Amino acid sequence: MLEDKSYADKIGYKMNGRAEIDVKLVLAYMTLFDCSVYNANAHPAKQFGRKEEIVRQYAQQAKKDSSENPFHILITKAVDILELRDQLEKRALDFVRESRLGNVKAGKKPGRRIGGSKSRNNHLLFLGEVVKGGISLGWIMPMLAGFRANVSWNDPKGTFSWKVPLPELLDRTIERLVTGIKEIYQRENERAEYVGRDPGAYRQCYDTVAMGVLECQVAQGQKNRA
Repeated sequence: MLEDKSYADKIGYKMNGRAEIDVKLVLAYMTLFDCSVYNANAHPAKQFGRKEEIVRQYAQQAKKDSSENPFHILITKAVDILELRDQLEKRALDFVRESRLGNVKAGKKPGRRIGGSKSRNNHLLFLGEVVKGGISLGWIMPMLAGFRANVSWNDPKGTFSWKVPLPELLDRTIERLVTGIKEIYQRENERAEYVGRDPGAYRQCYDTVAMGVLECQVAQGQKNRA
């Protein structure tokens, strides 16, 4: 699925390698969308920072028949998931700057700014773009996991599709996602890694995206009737 992508040769599959993208992180992004395990009430907060465990899970799943292996379903949307990850970071940075959200000094550590250094080059490898600044993985993982609310899983069997188009859904939800995560970030005293492990952050992002899906569907229905 990834062979023809510009970043394919940047993914490292060997332990302790020097590749730009660790395959364990790629698997971690994909696992966020595993609807055979997670749903509206069960979220992957415990997966944050446990890449080795995810690799073990993948190895166990690989032994199963393809019809019972969720990774065989997930891999069909690997490109979409990886590009959505980078789109989220890019759009979040844009919103942080436009809203001056990045100037908020959150928590008990004076001087820390949301979004990181504005001068730092950040290579979004899945999009093939360079942006200024960056968003912590502790922010990205709950927001990305929220888009599981847009998944139609195993219907028909062995398939994974999006309920509504991702670009439209991202437009509708990005501001609410970033604002909600920022509030949790403040509550966690500016510890982004705590946000990445907070079940409430995943639940809030999922609910935000679920509402966005409904809004998109209503808008499409109104358009069809017009």
